Amino acid sequence: MFKDSRNILGIVLILAGAFLALEQFDLIPGSARDGFFGVLLAIAAIALLSLFLADRSRWWAVMVGCFVSGLALISLLGTFLPEVSETLGGPIFLGFMGLGFLSVFTLNREMWWALIPGGVMFSLAAVAYFESLPGNLPFDPAGLLFIGLGLTFIVLSTVKVGNLRLGWGVYPGIPLLLFGLMLALGSEALWSYIGPLMLIAGGAWLLYSSLRNKSGA
Repeated sequence: MFKDSRNILGIVLILAGAFLALEQFDLIPGSARDGFFGVLLAIAAIALLSLFLADRSRWWAVMVGCFVSGLALISLLGTFLPEVSETLGGPIFLGFMGLGFLSVFTLNREMWWALIPGGVMFSLAAVAYFESLPGNLPFDPAGLLFIGLGLTFIVLSTVKVGNLRLGWGVYPGIPLLLFGLMLALGSEALWSYIGPLMLIAGGAWLLYSSLRNKSGA
């Protein structure tokens, strides 16, 4: 059944049509709509993940399955734990999107590009989570976006595709990481320290790369 993607699409369309028909005739209580919709999304997510398990070459199915799983969880939380859904709905969905992209890279290392949107989603999830917390934080959550992006590119620099390592990731990664730290700390005075350190770190890396290449020649 799950070997043919048309079966999955057919199930999703039938479930969507049934939901709309029941809602049109007011057969779904208002308080249960989110829960009912969440169950339908959960079934769709299971169908997508089953499609991937039936054929491992369909990497897109596990990615979309993670996206739909995030939506299902938010809908179910909206029914049973509305306060949690209101506070953590955004971070949860962004986290599941990041998990979807990360799964693509985990399944096929040649799809290294998936690390970048995955890192962006996880970074945005962290920003959304900390911005939802009450009270004043000792740092600016906006800086977490750039910190996450910097870490993403640094991790990317360790990835090998075939015999080629994606070492270029450190060039955007280190400046983004340093800028994120500065923004998170929220002090413009730190520019007088961060700027020279960035230049020194960049120059040191270039010298190290040059010497390593010469020694390997």
